[in-house]
Amino acid sequence: MPAIGLIGDFDPEVKAHVAIPQAIQLAADELASQVHYEWIPTPSIENGFEQTLKNYKALWLVPASPYASMEGALHGVQFAREHDVPLLGTCGGFQHMMIEYARNVLGLRDADHAETNPTASSALVAPLTCFLSEQNHTFILTPGSTVASIYGQNEIVEQYGICNYGLNPTFRSMFEQRNEDRWRRYKP
Repeated sequence: MPAIGLIGDFDPEVKAHVAIPQAIQLAADELASQVHYEWIPTPSIENGFEQTLKNYKALWLVPASPYASMEGALHGVQFAREHDVPLLGTCGGFQHMMIEYARNVLGLRDADHAETNPTASSALVAPLTCFLSEQNHTFILTPGSTVASIYGQNEIVEQYGICNYGLNPTFRSMFEQRNEDRWRRYKP
């Protein structure tokens, strides 16, 4: 039975933490499949993370940061990236995916999160100029993309949870340049 590792520090007061297992079960039911999931507290993967994570078929770095262990969260991302394990990062999870990538792929070793280190010299994840709290927004999906085909349309309306942090615009070009370089290598 496929196992999904939910990396994060479970809190029954966090809506997403309650909803994520329900979403997994709905997807499994839709696919007429059985899926097993397990919560992986971030402190538990500070050390020996490869041994802990090796049996999961997919990982989800869940919302609700700061995590009890940023190091543990980043180890989960690193493991997924280095071992080609599918990884979903939502909200703070995605923010930590950017930090791990910046540190270990882009070479920005001191990339950090302003929420946990407000005086960071390289605050890759910084406060947003506008606060997003349970607001609905329209998103335009790239026609022909995988996500557009999953939705069956190119425009969707989704709701944000509570979000105060995002990519510091100072570092955006680093990510864009790396992405352009990667696409150039794979174009026929």
